[in-house]
Amino acid sequence: MNLSNNCTVLKDRTLYFDGDSVVEPDTLIDLVLDGQEIGDVYVSKITPDVEKYNNMYTKRIELKTVEKPLNFDWTIPEKYLKMDLDQHVINLFNEQKYGVGDDLTGRLKRVLYELSYFNRPEHINFIKTLIYVNDEMKTNKIVKGVGRGSSVASYVLYLIGTHHIDSYKYGLEFHEFIRIED
Repeated sequence: MNLSNNCTVLKDRTLYFDGDSVVEPDTLIDLVLDGQEIGDVYVSKITPDVEKYNNMYTKRIELKTVEKPLNFDWTIPEKYLKMDLDQHVINLFNEQKYGVGDDLTGRLKRVLYELSYFNRPEHINFIKTLIYVNDEMKTNKIVKGVGRGSSVASYVLYLIGTHHIDSYKYGLEFHEFIRIED
């Protein structure tokens, strides 16, 4: 297959970051024989058994050969799509309560550095979607965890409410969150 490593390999399938699920042909047949409903799933290769399935059912199984680009055209309110991300994050930064002697200059430099990375076309709508999801969780009083994985190394994600770990305070480096390829 002509696919990148943008995937997570599970016991019975591979999940790609473009949303596709790929199974081996034998796994597909096992799922069918177990009576499980087949959703949007692809196979790693077309075998005679897969062809037989495709001839018997209207829901056809396809071979995954390319990775689709990530699509962030999700249905989020227009105000989030039109949001000035830089201004929004700077406003959140200014609303924070800082202690006496807190390094505001260093914190602001960190915010601007991270925003320079997040303000790329492939990231901006994703961050806006995170802001929307966080706002919805807060509005609907949905409890979320303190933080998970390397995302806690981002100070901007802290400011928008994705996690509760002040990465600047604890000296966590942004490059631990995301590989920067400039």
